[in-house]
Amino acid sequence: MRSSTAGVPTCVLLVDATVDYGVVDQLRASGLCPGAVVIRVQSHLTGGIDTVQALRATRVNAAIVVVGSVETVDDRVAFFDSGADHVLDASLTARELVAWTRAILRRMQRAPQRPVGSAQELVLQRECNIVERLGLHTALTPTEFDLLAVLADSEGRVVPRRHLLMLVWGIAEETTTNVLNAHIWSLRRKLGSIGASHALQTVRGVGFALADA
Repeated sequence: MRSSTAGVPTCVLLVDATVDYGVVDQLRASGLCPGAVVIRVQSHLTGGIDTVQALRATRVNAAIVVVGSVETVDDRVAFFDSGADHVLDASLTARELVAWTRAILRRMQRAPQRPVGSAQELVLQRECNIVERLGLHTALTPTEFDLLAVLADSEGRVVPRRHLLMLVWGIAEETTTNVLNAHIWSLRRKLGSIGASHALQTVRGVGFALADA
């Protein structure tokens, strides 16, 4: 798998309910996505650290920024120890959050990226959301492209459903939504049109994997 511009997020913002929705809306309208993905949680004090640890378990080389009400030194230290890179206060303005995120993305883009495997002979082209294999190509939706990019970044390893929901849709907890299954079905069908129908594997009850052979 090769990618001209990967769809794997390089900055994940974990935002709690104390942050105004308008701030998040301005961040999403800033044009910084899909490099930055926003995950909304109700409270950092009830599951925030668990979410950070789950994100780190995805092995995605992304900066994790906690934004919201984390009032005590002990709580902030606990977030850093669990894998967060930054802890920002909920009073941050939209302009400050956009500027902070932009600075993080610049730094992460300069950092060396872990090479991705090539067993499936797939080439991802972010600028046009196309995946190509041996001269054949198919167009993906932006979400399908992001989903395939996250799976490609963990090629040969099973990516749990929760991790995919966090990194692609910004959903912190597994829900009854069928959005992941629907996109996997569509992605598998499109990969089949370029001769890679068996590339995407389902591990029932766990998650999905992009085969490395």
